[in-house]
Amino acid sequence: VDEHAAAHPDAARTPRAFGYAPFVAGGVAGERRLLAYSAWRAQRPLDEYWGLALAPSRELELRRVDAWLARLGVRDTFRALQPAVRLERDGELPQPFDVLRPRDGRRLPFNAWH
Repeated sequence: VDEHAAAHPDAARTPRAFGYAPFVAGGVAGERRLLAYSAWRAQRPLDEYWGLALAPSRELELRRVDAWLARLGVRDTFRALQPAVRLERDGELPQPFDVLRPRDGRRLPFNAWH
């Protein structure tokens, strides 16, 4: 998402998918589409995690989450995810498009499902 926003700063809409990424599962290699919807959904756990990290009173919770992420082998990768661009949905339905909102406050239309 960040790469797309940087490469297309004046774009009126963004694609449903940002291309393909390789993966390996069970020793078999393949490719998977990089969906904007998946990026939007990934923001929720990232928001919760960084909310814990910013609240000193929740240090115990943060340590437990860090331990769980470490057991899964994804702690460092998870902590490295700090997107500069945020995907947000406008609260009105029906929605003709979603909104891609960079952290600097600029507003770019984001078309995830059309």
